[in-house]
Amino acid sequence: MKKFQISAGIITAVCVILIIVFGLVQTGLSKKLDCQRVVSRWAADGTRYAQLTAVISPYAGFDESAAAGSVPSAIDSALTGASISSSSENEDARLYAYAYSAETDVTLSREDPENGKAIKSGIKATATGVGKDFFLFHRLKMLSGQYFNTDDKIFTEQCVIDNNLAWQLFGSSDVVGREIEVNGVTFNISGVCEVDPDYKQFYGENGRMFLIYSTLKKVTVGDDGSLPITCFEICMPDPVTNFASDAVAKAISADETEYELIENSARFTDRGLLANLKTSAERSVRQKLVVYPYWENTATILADKAAGLYLFKFVPIVIICLLAVTEIVLFYINRKKIFTAAVEAVKRWWKNYRYSHPKKTKKLKKGEETGAAKV
Repeated sequence: MKKFQISAGIITAVCVILIIVFGLVQTGLSKKLDCQRVVSRWAADGTRYAQLTAVISPYAGFDESAAAGSVPSAIDSALTGASISSSSENEDARLYAYAYSAETDVTLSREDPENGKAIKSGIKATATGVGKDFFLFHRLKMLSGQYFNTDDKIFTEQCVIDNNLAWQLFGSSDVVGREIEVNGVTFNISGVCEVDPDYKQFYGENGRMFLIYSTLKKVTVGDDGSLPITCFEICMPDPVTNFASDAVAKAISADETEYELIENSARFTDRGLLANLKTSAERSVRQKLVVYPYWENTATILADKAAGLYLFKFVPIVIICLLAVTEIVLFYINRKKIFTAAVEAVKRWWKNYRYSHPKKTKKLKKGEETGAAKV
């Protein structure tokens, strides 16, 4: 039994180390994508918040009037109905942040500013039209310049391009203030961002640019055309589990096959990882008419890896539990021997104690006699 206990101790120590290692790697994965941790940046007053992403089918007809109008209005009503208000003294403080985006392909070119002749033309790029707090959710790594104001109604022909496009068009990434043409319309470059290696797998082969949604719609399909918004993101109060997700689902008000709601803030929690494992088989069959943006594709892969680690983390936990149960069973089987050995051990200890601590006799005073002498 002693040999078993020694072996069990070694195995338990190894299992504990494995649990710690798996936990650290899992935590690292959850912190890898900044766009998945908006709650930590937005919620500062102690209120419980949730971050959610609705990936919407282009056939759902979800447009700016919904993304910037009816959906926020429905969210306001849900928060008012739940008696949730800002604890800030600032009347302009917002309870929640939200963003929306659409994606399409465009053709870029640039001209010589002196003679107006085309220097570069026919450059294919992926354009993401963004609105509201997009750059709060997606803090692009800027190499130069800065973001544009998504609510700007005057200087609407502004854009951020990635360094791939900057080198294709200008042979440099230091191009802030230069002009390019998007489908024949002149835009001013407000910033150049880095192609984040964390997103490289799903970022796409083409260079990418970001511009105001309404402007992208204007230069691609015209004011009367349709450019479906396919991603809506929000960070809002979530006083009880599923309050935020229920409010957003009700606000979007689309058929279940036309959108998918993802709770980013729960993605790497125990609840989220267990749900990931339960639905892994179902997710291999696409039943919804949605296309994930590159950041959600990347987050899904990371969540799958974290779920795998979470599953493997249970293996050493199960081993520790089995060893504990085995110890209990062995103790029960050998209870008489263990009790007898314990009693013998106590007797030996007592005997040794008495031997090392002999009882001291009382010292007689001068003139006193013992009882035996008196008799």
